[in-house]
Amino acid sequence: MSDSALNALLQIAQLEVSSDPLQLLEEILAIVGHEIGAHSCSIMLVNAETGELVMAATFGLPSDFIERVYPKGVPITCTPSGIVLKTGEPFVLRNIFEELQDERWAARELGFSAQLLMPLKRHGKIIGLLNLYMAEPHEFTRMEIAFISVAANQIAVVIENARFYRKLMMQNEELEQQNEQRKEAEEAALASEENLQALLNATTETAHLVDPTGTILAANEITASRLGKSADEIIGTCIYDLFPPEVAKSRWALLDEVIRTKCPIHHEDVRHGRIYDLHLYPVLDKAGVVSRIAIYACDITDQKQAEEALRQSEEIYRTIFENTGTATILVENDMTISRINDETVRLWGYTKEELEGRVKWPELVVKDELPRLLKYHRVRRLDPTAVPTCYELKCLHKSGDVRFASLTAAMIPGTKRTVVSLADITAQKQLSEELRRSETLYRTIFETTRSPTVILENDGTFALSNAAAVNLSGYAKEELEGKLKWSEFIATTEELERMKAIHRLRREDPEKAPRNYEFLFKDRWGNLRNIYVTADIIPGTTRSVVSFCDLTELKQIETALRVSEERFRAFFDALPVGVLMTDLEGCILAANQALCRLIGYSPEELTGKLVSSLYHPEDLAKDSELFSSLKRGEKDHYLTESRYVRKDGELIWGRIHVSGIRNADGQLTHATVIAEDITEYKLVYEALSTKKLELEDVIHDIARVKAALRESEQKYKELTSFLPDLIYKNILIES
Repeated sequence: MSDSALNALLQIAQLEVSSDPLQLLEEILAIVGHEIGAHSCSIMLVNAETGELVMAATFGLPSDFIERVYPKGVPITCTPSGIVLKTGEPFVLRNIFEELQDERWAARELGFSAQLLMPLKRHGKIIGLLNLYMAEPHEFTRMEIAFISVAANQIAVVIENARFYRKLMMQNEELEQQNEQRKEAEEAALASEENLQALLNATTETAHLVDPTGTILAANEITASRLGKSADEIIGTCIYDLFPPEVAKSRWALLDEVIRTKCPIHHEDVRHGRIYDLHLYPVLDKAGVVSRIAIYACDITDQKQAEEALRQSEEIYRTIFENTGTATILVENDMTISRINDETVRLWGYTKEELEGRVKWPELVVKDELPRLLKYHRVRRLDPTAVPTCYELKCLHKSGDVRFASLTAAMIPGTKRTVVSLADITAQKQLSEELRRSETLYRTIFETTRSPTVILENDGTFALSNAAAVNLSGYAKEELEGKLKWSEFIATTEELERMKAIHRLRREDPEKAPRNYEFLFKDRWGNLRNIYVTADIIPGTTRSVVSFCDLTELKQIETALRVSEERFRAFFDALPVGVLMTDLEGCILAANQALCRLIGYSPEELTGKLVSSLYHPEDLAKDSELFSSLKRGEKDHYLTESRYVRKDGELIWGRIHVSGIRNADGQLTHATVIAEDITEYKLVYEALSTKKLELEDVIHDIARVKAALRESEQKYKELTSFLPDLIYKNILIES
């Protein structure tokens, strides 16, 4: 729970129950309402007789609210009030206009949208309701509900104490009146015995007169009524016969003491759960002997209950003091520390015995804090509003370490004492220093980064801009920050509307808003730049951080590259021979028109297709091995002739020249293929080859004929050479 919440609870605890009840409740509502930041508050109490809710006090509502809205008691029904009274649990309306039909008119007329109803409980019984109204729909946090619950408990205690106080004061007034009456009666009795009965009947409590033996000589009607008899019936009876034995025995002892001492005595007696305050007065005769004893008995049960309630209230405040979660001390007028809680022991390292009643408050703060501390202490006693209630202070731990503390101090009403609450913020201070260094680092990075970077307010105003952003805009830093808006640098109306929509969406639904986009930037002199934006919301704020990247030169390069690529493509497609480019897996990346015409596919059909799918199956192995040797670096290029299958199934011959393409590091990345259609050449070559073979056959036949002729001629010659002799010989043989 925060220090301000604890301080509010302390203020409620310090309210005087003797104040006017309405003023007391209004002061409590003001404290609670200011702490929560409520639109208004009200307290409604349960009428014990009718069971209706009665509006008791309001804060922040119109003066005629009670008469206009709640002119009479509110019946306990199924409304939120009735539900709380029935369940005893808080009831939260985060948005009345969505959750409740019957209360809309009041909420709309009075200007509130959310409501929390908290029961006021005492001794397990609900005695009323604490209502808090918020101007806007509100999600009550656990800490807010816890604070309101504790405040409601305190309010219930204060209401009960106030009731007891009023009852006690009425009883005191009655007792004072009775005492006056008793005095008057005693004086009258001394003057005249005849006025005795009137004297006894004048008091509103039991009163009777007995002799030393306990015989009742006179009694008022109240005494007779409590004994269940008439006054005439109890006159002359012994008082001891009218009480139980144990009570009679104690009464006998009291009478004996009065007779023996001749002095009045006071005694408290408990009977049937009620507490009675007894006063016994001796009446002496002329000889100075006790002749009669006057007995007055007053039922003080309610008074005792009020005292017990006050004791419990003090116990609650003592518990709060010990368990606030912050160091809390009580400081006397001379600055002596009279009381501390356990958190104070942890803050300063001293035990309670070492501090309480022994050490003055200034001894526990660093030296340079003393002048301010002494001044505030002195002025607070003259005018509490003239010095701050909360401020920071440097304290000294027992070990000598310096601790930073957030201090809240207030005077205890009606005294010269001060209650001081201290929260150890040493860790927060160290964290703040780390954050400061971190902020310095980030600011340095922000200012020195080469990318133009700005921070924009929710309305688009430049909050911060680094040197690169200032240079990009053309304005001086003083002219830009806090004066100009980003919308003044958008070149076109269309882009301005688009970026305004993105700006709104980023605040409504950051997840849906694009972080990156491009736009045309116009500087102070009207120069146009192509800008790439990265933007996002700074967490926990409505500010945006925006970084710019100037793409103007890149756009120019892209344009030049696009023109160059268009020229290359035109040249590429105009080549009379087929050209294609592949990756190292043989996948076609690009092909010109000549190749598309050659193979019968469109550029789109060829892109992504494997070159191997175009080969004749019988030539695939040879060409795959050649391409693998190129990939292995064994060749830079190669020339081959292979058969290919067109899209229409026609077989064609092509002479291809394959070359590797390497990057700047010498790594092979792609391959180019130049293809020439040699189908007609192959057909002519095959025809010529066929003719050559046929001619070779004719020539061979001629040669064979010539050889046969030569052989025949030779045989003829041989024959002619030996024929005559053969003939001769044959003739001779025959003859």
